[in-house]
Amino acid sequence: MSHLKAFRIASAAGAVALSFAFPGLAEAALSRAWVSSKGADGAGCGAPTSPCRQIKYVLDNNIVAPGGEIDVLDPAGFAPVTITMAVSIVNDGAGTASVQQGAAGGAAITINAGANDAVHLRGLSIDGVRTGHYGVLFNSGASLDIVNCRIGNFARTGVVVQPTAGTVKLAVLKSSASNNAQFGILVNPASAAVVKANFSQVVAQNNALIGIHVVGMNATSAPFGVDMTMYGSDASSNGNYGVMSVSDAVNRSTGMTRVVVSQTTANQNYAGGFGALGDGVGGGAVMFLDRSVSIGGVYGDWFQFYSTSTNYLKGNSADSFWNIFTASRQ
Repeated sequence: MSHLKAFRIASAAGAVALSFAFPGLAEAALSRAWVSSKGADGAGCGAPTSPCRQIKYVLDNNIVAPGGEIDVLDPAGFAPVTITMAVSIVNDGAGTASVQQGAAGGAAITINAGANDAVHLRGLSIDGVRTGHYGVLFNSGASLDIVNCRIGNFARTGVVVQPTAGTVKLAVLKSSASNNAQFGILVNPASAAVVKANFSQVVAQNNALIGIHVVGMNATSAPFGVDMTMYGSDASSNGNYGVMSVSDAVNRSTGMTRVVVSQTTANQNYAGGFGALGDGVGGGAVMFLDRSVSIGGVYGDWFQFYSTSTNYLKGNSADSFWNIFTASRQ
């Protein structure tokens, strides 16, 4: 055998050995991977002609590259997942794509992504079957988009956004967070974090406590720990409030939570439609209302409410020594 032939054989054998030792060298991650009820998890899955079965398998085995997309081919149920990178999980009309969490204490989708990672969820049914604690639990990442999703039946909260650092952008569009045992959506950043949230056409109904709860109690960043805009939405029939903003600020002029609500209905909530609670130092919870309706009105304690004359707010109340409540229609 010539030296050249022997070298080629040895090189081929070495490449095979490396492919077993380092699977990532054998096959590059896909920019787009598919999952299906008819798919099978295993090496080589991910193409539309040979889809994987579980979203979890695609994520855990690096089938899709960071920043890539996981697409649902047909109606299917999926196991809970943890997301640690930038990724889109998309169901655009295939039928119901359900991610269930039936374990007490668990979350259906947990997001522990990097500081620059964007996560996009679209067209998913996320269900807690009355046992799982959280639907979407966001701990870290640059941004989270939730579009055309139904999130509900959790023993605690549908969506929790609780970053510990950085500025996080949150967008919820044409989605529902209802029938949860605590909150529909809870935005509660830690002291070093800021959340800028935009909600449009969101339904948060029949939650045992509050439909949408915005908390700046831990905020130390000025001027806002949470800055949220809500448009064209419905936060009705919740156990306490439809939309509540809570702050523990020391900045009297600007506050640490700012919530702007437009063209939104919050009726038939037990305690009130809209609420803003500041601290005893001087407010901090700021809420602007425009073209919104609440039978049950607004409630404030050490707050700042700004209400245009286009609202219909009936049953308003205030319990504090430091309030701003302007241009209200009662």
